[in-house]
Amino acid sequence: MRAPLLAVALLFLCFGIFAQEPNHHCGTTEALEWLYRQDPSARQRVQALLDAAQMTDKTASINQYARTAAVSYTIPVVFHVVHLGGNENISDAQVKDAVNILNRDYSKQNADTMNTIAVFKPIAAKTDIHFALATKDPQGNCTNGITRHYDAVTNWGSPNQSNYKFQWPANKYLNIYVVKALDPGVAGYSFYPGAVPLGMDGIVILHNYVGSIGTASSFGSRSLTHEVGHWLNLAHVWGSNNNPGQACGDDGVSDTPVTKGNSWCNLSAASCSAGVIENVQNYMEYSFCSTMFTQGQATRMQAALNNSNGLRNNIWTNANLIATGVINPLSNCAPKAEYVITNSITCTGQALSFLDASYNGSITSWQWTSPAAQQPVISQNGQLTFTNSGQVSVKLKVSNSFGSDSITKNTIYVMANGVNSATTNVTESFESVQFPDSRWFASLPQYGSGYAKTNLAAATGSSCVYINNFGDNPSEVVNMFTPAYLITNTVNLNLQFKYAYAPQFATNSDRLRVLYSTNCGQNWVVLFNKSGSVLAAGNAPFANGAFVPQASQWTTNTLPLNLSAGTEVYFRFEYTVDAVNGAGNNFYLDDINVGNGGVAVAENRLDPSQVVISPNPATSLVNVTFLSPLTESCTVQIMDVTGRIVMAPVALTTEEIAIDTRLLNRGVYFVNVKYREQKIIKKVVIE
Repeated sequence: MRAPLLAVALLFLCFGIFAQEPNHHCGTTEALEWLYRQDPSARQRVQALLDAAQMTDKTASINQYARTAAVSYTIPVVFHVVHLGGNENISDAQVKDAVNILNRDYSKQNADTMNTIAVFKPIAAKTDIHFALATKDPQGNCTNGITRHYDAVTNWGSPNQSNYKFQWPANKYLNIYVVKALDPGVAGYSFYPGAVPLGMDGIVILHNYVGSIGTASSFGSRSLTHEVGHWLNLAHVWGSNNNPGQACGDDGVSDTPVTKGNSWCNLSAASCSAGVIENVQNYMEYSFCSTMFTQGQATRMQAALNNSNGLRNNIWTNANLIATGVINPLSNCAPKAEYVITNSITCTGQALSFLDASYNGSITSWQWTSPAAQQPVISQNGQLTFTNSGQVSVKLKVSNSFGSDSITKNTIYVMANGVNSATTNVTESFESVQFPDSRWFASLPQYGSGYAKTNLAAATGSSCVYINNFGDNPSEVVNMFTPAYLITNTVNLNLQFKYAYAPQFATNSDRLRVLYSTNCGQNWVVLFNKSGSVLAAGNAPFANGAFVPQASQWTTNTLPLNLSAGTEVYFRFEYTVDAVNGAGNNFYLDDINVGNGGVAVAENRLDPSQVVISPNPATSLVNVTFLSPLTESCTVQIMDVTGRIVMAPVALTTEEIAIDTRLLNRGVYFVNVKYREQKIIKKVVIE
């Protein structure tokens, strides 16, 4: 029986389709819902903060927001640019442009204030709140207020405290994280003051919504203005939720009319109170024609800066402005070393390139060194040739007249060049070989253990390699690399290996992939890819304790190889621990053979003819149907003819999905199905 139909609404993913870029929304509500799931008491705490702010606003409204003393609030800011060497590593100029826009908007210096409709011009506020990049870091060292980190956490999903590992003290700095990806349709988010621990107190935003230059544009340049509003205790004008246009709501500020919220620039909107025009041009709206804060909102933000919640009352003090270098700023900083690895795998005798990504000050000299390379390289972007194999380190030292800094990364894998044997019939049973050695080696995770030789069990003989995935789980993907094999006989050519694995629980989803490369690791082809119950199927039952396989609990895999004679080929056994449901159990590997015997069975693939798009052409719904059972989950997304994604990937394990296409313009689109490592693209016409 076919699984129930899964409906996917594009409206959840984005509020509109634009020619230049998708209209992303604020993810603060979703972030708060995540917080409430982690800490149920947080809902009452946050509501109390909002109620207290509303009382402050009502008291201030009696005096028509007259401020008896001209108080100016300056907030030290640090931007943490988290990147993987792509365009998410935005320039200093783009960051400074974003700060200029914040100061312009919060000071009512924006030129488009002239477009503010007449009914709201009298209460459009100059907030007296300013922003300045810090020039001292938490240790008092010179900084330009921008840190850069080459790190995989540039792809953020739900908030996770470990993602905030670059945080500076939130009672001294406004921390802004610039990242590559967030949940579908989300441009950024922030928490209200005091809602979360100081270690998570900051703003997270997509790189292309920072400023108006570089990767960004004027279209989304007010997104940071909006998120800082949340950081200063402002709700959306329709209330503290993410459902504009559904029901009339109130943000607790007395001079912002009750509104449903608007996802487009309807300047005459008056749907909640007869004859009352709504503040569609407010920065806390979704109209994308924002020009203003109100006087009430300014009062509420200033109240947040005078409140101990989130310690916002410390951040603008004279003592803190001195401590962060806003007053008496430092200049002429020494650089901070950072670099990008273009490819982490190579062979001995082959050159590998590295890109300088250092920051914080101008650089006059670079030096690249490695214990596994013959000589240092002195140039901005290094290229090292390695003489020793294994997992090796590379160090970059950068300097200028004000100082120097260095960084060492132990994430380069150098495979032994030169063939393992003159024949393809080569078997490694790990009986006599020392593991690791100069030819067989494994990556070492930062925490936990990777592949190691053991005599706990073996498919044949007394030894094999295993991963202690019960008591010492690796913290990241671990790989085992083989030496090179020279292909001389291509008849019935295959790779054969044996493994044993038993998860602790049905939810465990550890994954094994086996890949090969014929160009020293520049490209890899997937031969084998299984996880969870599929990896354990036919292998061993669930094991509550540390798994040690019996002789009958080994699985033999024989995979066909389509390689030409004379090819030198390397293999990689990649093991990934399930980070969501927890590690499964110990994994064992033995008897790796490249040869010409046995019956080879290719990995299961999805026949493109088994993916059906209907109706086609379509008007409102497109059904994607799989005629073959799915043994693993796959993802479906929709792209336009330019390759732009108009529906973010949706994961499914059922055999049918219905996609709401009513927000798409008429035209030709492509349904992109990814199953295992296979991609299937189908054309669909929307009428």
